[in-house]
Amino acid sequence: MSKDNRKSVVIYIVESLRRAGSWTCRTHIQKSTYLLRDLCGVDLGYAFTLYKHGPYSFELDADIEELRIMGALDYEVGRSDYGPRPRYKVGDAPSADKREIDPSLSDDIDSITSFFGKRDVRDLECVSTLVWCDKTSAGKPRGSNDLKSCVQKLKPHLSDAQIEENLSLLNQFKDGMQTGRKPARAT
Repeated sequence: MSKDNRKSVVIYIVESLRRAGSWTCRTHIQKSTYLLRDLCGVDLGYAFTLYKHGPYSFELDADIEELRIMGALDYEVGRSDYGPRPRYKVGDAPSADKREIDPSLSDDIDSITSFFGKRDVRDLECVSTLVWCDKTSAGKPRGSNDLKSCVQKLKPHLSDAQIEENLSLLNQFKDGMQTGRKPARAT
């Protein structure tokens, strides 16, 4: 996928997160893009590394900033539980690249954002780290206990209850994908 096309997809991810009622901070964009890749098989060409708050792409962060500088993305300051925080929205720049997205791609994005988009940053860290642990198991299937143990080692600040809740959420999403139905929005 070309750099311009993937930027169009990033813009669509932001639009989809906003439609889903997400806070839409950088973490939501990062984790949605990562989950899109590793749960739906949509690779936009971003390399992810395990970082402070879960899988993170420096390239994606640079693209988000580039889109903000050119006016295709903007942020507004809103109030969160932590005080004033920026949240992204699609900008008004006439040069903003807002091409149509392939319908199957938009369906995958909307599935990810409607299911995970309203989760808080810590839940997104947890669920994306669960996926990371599952995908980096060198082809060996990992059971629930293995995944929980992996996350506990990598993210000791996450509680057992958070890991359990997010593992259940992840399994609910995967079950919906396997049965061929769009997973229902997470509560």
